[in-house]
Amino acid sequence: MSKRAIIFGSDQEVAGVMRAVERGNATGAFSWVGSDGWSARSLVSDGNERAVEGTISVQPQANDVKGFRDYFLSLNVKNNKRNPWFVEFWEDHFQCRYPGSPRTPYNWQYERYCSGTERLSLDNTEFERQLQFVSDAVLAFAYSIRLKCTGCIHQHGPNT
Repeated sequence: MSKRAIIFGSDQEVAGVMRAVERGNATGAFSWVGSDGWSARSLVSDGNERAVEGTISVQPQANDVKGFRDYFLSLNVKNNKRNPWFVEFWEDHFQCRYPGSPRTPYNWQYERYCSGTERLSLDNTEFERQLQFVSDAVLAFAYSIRLKCTGCIHQHGPNT
């Protein structure tokens, strides 16, 4: 009977564990339970198929964040000046250098200038499936800061 092992880790870490299992000729010695950090990633299984065979994978259900896709696709450099990294994202995404943008280690290879007519679309933009969890975490922090600040105002005055 095989031993059960639950692994919480990144795909790079777990790939190393699986290579060690292969080297130690211990394939089949373990029944793996995989977290979402590695169990659905090809880096772990590529070359380690025998070691990961029979893995049970846990994947949290990820739902779309209502309105985010339309919001993000509507962004461009001109209407998103509040994000200091957006020009860098734009240059990388469209493989061009934004006019007036200084040469950096991230855009030095782009000879072509951005035309200003580039648009984000479903064809050229991929959305992370786990965006919901980032959104939930940001909201949790925002609510906790608001609660903390609200408590400060009532207890110590508005300058605390």
